Amino acid sequence: MPEFEVLEDDTPLGKFVYEGFAEEFQPQFEEIAEKTGLDSVLFIRSTPTHTRIVCTAGPYAETYVKGAKGTKSVNEGQHEAYCERVHNTGEELYIPDAAEDEEWKGAEEFEAFGLRSYYGVPVRYDGEVVATVCALDEDVYDFEAGDPSAVELFRSVRDDAEAAIEAHFG
Repeated sequence: MPEFEVLEDDTPLGKFVYEGFAEEFQPQFEEIAEKTGLDSVLFIRSTPTHTRIVCTAGPYAETYVKGAKGTKSVNEGQHEAYCERVHNTGEELYIPDAAEDEEWKGAEEFEAFGLRSYYGVPVRYDGEVVATVCALDEDVYDFEAGDPSAVELFRSVRDDAEAAIEAHFG
């Protein structure tokens, strides 16, 4: 079996999780975006200095395009990104309204794109956070509303992704 590794920032997207991962999971992200009406639903892979979009759905899919690379705060002059916090702490992160939260006012997601609400869940392999399932919205969004809620949908696709990664690399 191939070995799961921390990939460099210039790794081709097809190898960023494993060949075929994005195609396998993209429909789930599209379904979540359709069910919830969220502006952006994403699977984001982490590298030491950047993040990389693997799956993207919702109206912002043309902004947050598959393969796009985001800069982490380890790079000079960069504010910590929402997903970076999830990657660094291994904890779920809920930002109800970045416009009202001093900690997140400088984040690119808010400053450049006006995306105020965020929810992210960590994806683990072998005990390490390797990616995030997350969503962003221009408006304040209640991620726990609905049956199933957006949070439940994120955790479900996270569980599926962890199982697929484990099956492929474990």
